[in-house]
Amino acid sequence: MIAHAVGLIVTVAVIIFCTLLPFLPGGYDPLAVPMSAMAQTFGRVGLLLVPIGVMWFASRYSTGLARIVMFNPRDEHEMTSHDSDLLRRSPEQLQFRRGYYAVHDAPQPHWKYFWFD
Repeated sequence: MIAHAVGLIVTVAVIIFCTLLPFLPGGYDPLAVPMSAMAQTFGRVGLLLVPIGVMWFASRYSTGLARIVMFNPRDEHEMTSHDSDLLRRSPEQLQFRRGYYAVHDAPQPHWKYFWFD
């Protein structure tokens, strides 16, 4: 995660540097204007993606919903909120205290979606 953050910071710093390159003191650089134009284009395209990211973020975190996808080739799917529930509870008890509120079959065989709140 730290590597991703460092990479993001470096990328943003390079784009800002390229945007400001034509305005820095020094001799004429024939690549300064095209690099600045490309950096500004990246920035404008990124601004177009901001509403999509805001909607995704709001939908994911406003509901508090967690979706877990599970594969089991024998179709014996059992999901609990806590691993210790499998050890402490009988199969009958697990049916009533399973932790998820919905389960759906996926389009592929042997896959299921478990929805937790």
